[in-house]
Amino acid sequence: MSVIHKTYKIFGLPLFAKEEKTKVSSYEKSIPSSKKPEKSPLKIAIKNGGGMGDSLIDVAFIQNLRRFLPLNTQIDYYAKSYKILKSMPFLNHVYDYTTSFNPKDYDLVMTNHRFFIIGNFIEDKIKQQAPILYKYVKYQQDLRNNILKGNNDNNNLYAQYAEILGKNRWEQLDLKNITGFNRNFQAYMSISPEYMSILTRYKLTPYQYITINRGVDNNLSELCPKLWPLDYYKKLVVLLKERYPNITLIQVGASNKYGVIGADLNLLGKTHIEETKILLKNSLLHIDIEGGLVHVNYLLHGKSCVIFGPTNLKEFAYKNNINIKSDACIPCCWVTHDWQLKCLKGSNIPPCMSSVKPETVMQKITPYIDNWKKPSFRTKAINHINLERKQIHIVGNISLNTLNTLSAVNDIIIYKDQITPEDINIAQKNHYTYSLGNSYNLPLKTSSVEYVLWKPQQSSFYQTSIFKELIRVLKTNGVLYIVSQTLNEELITTLSHNKKTKYIEITKE
Repeated sequence: MSVIHKTYKIFGLPLFAKEEKTKVSSYEKSIPSSKKPEKSPLKIAIKNGGGMGDSLIDVAFIQNLRRFLPLNTQIDYYAKSYKILKSMPFLNHVYDYTTSFNPKDYDLVMTNHRFFIIGNFIEDKIKQQAPILYKYVKYQQDLRNNILKGNNDNNNLYAQYAEILGKNRWEQLDLKNITGFNRNFQAYMSISPEYMSILTRYKLTPYQYITINRGVDNNLSELCPKLWPLDYYKKLVVLLKERYPNITLIQVGASNKYGVIGADLNLLGKTHIEETKILLKNSLLHIDIEGGLVHVNYLLHGKSCVIFGPTNLKEFAYKNNINIKSDACIPCCWVTHDWQLKCLKGSNIPPCMSSVKPETVMQKITPYIDNWKKPSFRTKAINHINLERKQIHIVGNISLNTLNTLSAVNDIIIYKDQITPEDINIAQKNHYTYSLGNSYNLPLKTSSVEYVLWKPQQSSFYQTSIFKELIRVLKTNGVLYIVSQTLNEELITTLSHNKKTKYIEITKE
């Protein structure tokens, strides 16, 4: 027996390799091979000693970079926030940042300091197998040696250089657009359905609560300039309760180190990161300072109100968020190495944060909360789906028979949490492709697609959550087709239909 490594491609991305045993006769073993030995796969190590947000941006970049790498490339990622990254299928291994390794075990080692500092670099091998990566690495070396003049970690200098070029925090990873990575890249962020129970455990109704965080990296003190004053949080909670008594306020975070704000529900230190993702995904609004959970919420397509202090709003702000910044100071992020330890002006409460009053925050978020409405839609029963020459996005385990009825569709994209070799083999013979996509959080912009086909299989609670996500991605007048034989009673009641219907057509209004 011998073992071969067969790699499967999904949407141009190498996501997994499978060992398959084949029989080799004794005669074949005795014949010297005339074939050239197979190229050994690329092995890449990427390190980031920053916070959760830094790592999430890194991983989005890596997902994009995979398009230009051989299918069997191994990428290992070393980060402080490694726990939230374990479910990312385009990373082969995820380790704690402090884990030691031999750089010579890798063909390329890159350490992120906004730009990448290049360590071990087997140039010939990478140039031959991944020319785009080679070009990218050579630019990173040139950036450090000739533009930043040998600086290893002057993040402030690099951030200013990137801002001159019109680049934000995401685009700092690819200033010359060598890989095409930019602020509009739709990155994958998984959600684990087994943690959905946190909503029922605390009797939470989606979009009827607001999450609030006050925290920074746990190794920093109360003097960290990024922190908005604790008394301001408490005042904001009072204002929110007065105006919105029916909205539950939830304080989230890793620990109570940075204070309790008087929310209706205190979950400090009581949730797993996967549970926190569920809370964010279903919240009406998340209120925070610039930090990791804001980036998580962005990848979950949620809305955040972000209070900026020493970090640069132009660099870090997401367009969809409510971003608040005082004019009391200019950004001082990374002006000094200890900028996160104390205010550079010597104040116990930095002016950049103390000048943003709770009343100001309340004024900014009130229009959004007051005007938020559940998406409306109209429904009707149909016997067949007519989508000639249209692109359709498919969620759920759609049968081959159903796919065959869509033979006139030019572009079918199927989203799945897990993709098997059988899926790939079938897709390669047909007119559709697979893409990584969690049913609870699709890598699609809000109101971005016209047609979605869904076959529900999960329990009643899960179906309702997926339904909300599918309505989110639909454009106005976009249509969701539901294969309805498996619909649960609750959702059927919601849609005013019954199990005898073959398909339900949901049109977003």
